[in-house]
Amino acid sequence: MSGGVSQIFEGYDGTVFLFNKGKLGGMRSVWHPELVLPEHQIQVLPQRLRKYPDRYNRTDQFLYRWWVLTLSRTRVNHVPLTEAKGSSAFEDFWSAASQPKQPAEPLP
Repeated sequence: MSGGVSQIFEGYDGTVFLFNKGKLGGMRSVWHPELVLPEHQIQVLPQRLRKYPDRYNRTDQFLYRWWVLTLSRTRVNHVPLTEAKGSSAFEDFWSAASQPKQPAEPLP
């Protein structure tokens, strides 16, 4: 691999890896070399869920669904392919979540 090229990889378990100048662990900004983006700050999945999905136990499956429906909406644009069609509850949730928010009424 080229030493000067920054690369991003995703493992089978969802772990994001950064490769820069022949080293794993982080990336330096091209224009601001004093700034470093460490791997631990860009992970999309929480540590507990970074494993192959077929290895999720029931608790992990519940946590993954909860994480997708709540926390991931603030971090990533995530629409699970397996849930995008079929379940009307998911369709209702995603269509409601994509609607623009109305400004709150001022308190009296």
